[in-house]
Amino acid sequence: MLKISNVRTDAARGEAVVTLNPHFYPLDVVEATAARLSSACGIRVSENGAAIEVALKPTGNAPMDTLGYEFMNHLLASIKNGTGD
Repeated sequence: MLKISNVRTDAARGEAVVTLNPHFYPLDVVEATAARLSSACGIRVSENGAAIEVALKPTGNAPMDTLGYEFMNHLLASIKNGTGD
């Protein structure tokens, strides 16, 4: 069974971390979504072939526990609307 996505928080780093399967989520769409949200939070995207990891660091008083899910909402909307590029 392929894991589609995994959202977790890393309290030690103060980040929400989203792990994505690159077979379902194209790297270019993930990076475009991250770029659009970069003014709202710190975002780091890394890829190792088997997974794409997106680390989101809240700015201001944004809740860390929902940040990963917000990113997923934007990512899915980008895929649905074809606005990933």
